[in-house]
Amino acid sequence: MIFQKFIRFSAIGIFFTTIISALAGCTAKQSAGAALFFTVFVLLGGCGNLSLSIEGTGSGTVSINQDSNTKIQDCKITNGIVDDGCFFKFSRSEAPLLLTATPAAGFVFVGWSGVCASFPSASCNVSAMDDEGFFVKETLVQVLFGYTLTVDMEGGNGTVTSNIGGINCLTPNTCSAPIAAGQSVTLTASASVGSIFNSWTGPTCPVDGNINTVVSFTMNDHVTCDANFSFIP
Repeated sequence: MIFQKFIRFSAIGIFFTTIISALAGCTAKQSAGAALFFTVFVLLGGCGNLSLSIEGTGSGTVSINQDSNTKIQDCKITNGIVDDGCFFKFSRSEAPLLLTATPAAGFVFVGWSGVCASFPSASCNVSAMDDEGFFVKETLVQVLFGYTLTVDMEGGNGTVTSNIGGINCLTPNTCSAPIAAGQSVTLTASASVGSIFNSWTGPTCPVDGNINTVVSFTMNDHVTCDANFSFIP
């Protein structure tokens, strides 16, 4: 009887020790309410190693570093297709990963989306924890490589704006913006008082010869469009 009780209490002890260990690995901070939630979580699904997946547009490389000096591997993206190096498993004990995006020849770095969206530069730190301090099991990072859209303002007075990229150009200026590969962009030309809009021109402009003030096209290469205005006689 004493032996059976010992076995029973030992089993209970091992059970709770396992739960506590799992909870410590799954979350960096706990409250009384969260502890119960994560107990159920661990019992039902467990908490394995964390996974980082990288997607992207255009072509380029994202290096995955443990820190500024220790490279783990490279993720290569070719015309939006990722290679095998774009998926990485790392344990909960590892420090945040440093990701650095480098565009391939003929492309420019546009920006990040997903968990790196708030990083304005080509480098991003990916943490294993969310904003609440809890560990996550999966993290998706998207890097945007693309092309440069340039608008040259010619002739009379007017403005050209874009729906993406932030172009807001006044004559007689030239404005440029990086746009993700394959992204559709819309340009809107508005003539100032005393001027009229004539047409879009340019050998690399997909809407060359178009006289509409609003035009749309897909960014499949670097684009330069001349927005032609003239003064009313």
